[in-house]
Amino acid sequence: KDNLDKLKQFQLINQAFEQNGLRLLALKGSALLVQLYAQLPIRPMADIDILLREEDYEKGSRGLEACG
Repeated sequence: KDNLDKLKQFQLINQAFEQNGLRLLALKGSALLVQLYAQLPIRPMADIDILLREEDYEKGSRGLEACG
């Protein structure tokens, strides 16, 4: 359930970023979760790692704060 919650949170963040013209790149567990693991609980995740372009940092930070 924890991984499913994190996956949903990542999807909300990604959607919010896209709506504001920002692109992000999922890293590590969040990137692998959907692509490599058929069953979500196999690889536990403690957080969501993303990469933004340097010029998008300020806008991205505000977007993350708005997402909670």
